[in-house]
Amino acid sequence: MPEPNDELERLFDGMLADKTEGSNVHDFPLRRAVAALGKAVLRLDRSSSELSYANIRLTRTYTWLTVIILLVGIAQIILMVRGR
Repeated sequence: MPEPNDELERLFDGMLADKTEGSNVHDFPLRRAVAALGKAVLRLDRSSSELSYANIRLTRTYTWLTVIILLVGIAQIILMVRGR
């Protein structure tokens, strides 16, 4: 399934590749700047999505490690109390 932003990226690529010049093209530099900014926003969106997935995986891992450390700590406290 194609990404929802693929169409926008193709549109921005087309604008950046267009080298049209002349007296009738008043907004050409502005169109190129908007296309470059649009591509940057799409890349930022993609990388932030990947980082959020990585963060979720790390959170799950840290949750399990915290539970294990707490269980080991409780076991050590119980063994210390029973050893007296």
